[in-house]
Amino acid sequence: MRVIAILVFTLFGISISFYDVSAQIIRNLVLCKLFLFLLFYDAIILLVNQKYPYDLGERAINFGVVALFYCILAIISNFAIGAGDIKYALVISFFLVSTLPIGSVERGNLISIFIAWSVGFLQALIERAHNKKPKAIPMAPALFFGAICALFDAFLPVM
Repeated sequence: MRVIAILVFTLFGISISFYDVSAQIIRNLVLCKLFLFLLFYDAIILLVNQKYPYDLGERAINFGVVALFYCILAIISNFAIGAGDIKYALVISFFLVSTLPIGSVERGNLISIFIAWSVGFLQALIERAHNKKPKAIPMAPALFFGAICALFDAFLPVM
């Protein structure tokens, strides 16, 4: 079941990333569809996995901390960060919270945030170096890449 959630998330993430690069926007309808799928997935896991209800509190706390981080980030940046980027980051966090093993949830969210914003920072530096008047940075690919790195960290064995 987890593999299906990861595949659906990956397909949506690729689509969202390409659209954000070309149109500089993340569509709410696509985010809502992905979020509804994740809610459905979470409901199924809640019914099937007997340990999941006991982990729900820790998962909710992790999601709440990430949501608080992004709210503070939006306020500090004077809402220069796009609303679509914030919503997508929250959907990604919800995905990680519901699919990662409980021992990897906190680390996965931290990896996702660090990598996403590091890649975004590099994109901004490159944009600033090439243009005198920088344009908006499409963050969806960076956010998606951060989530994929968190998945790799959680599910690939250390070599």
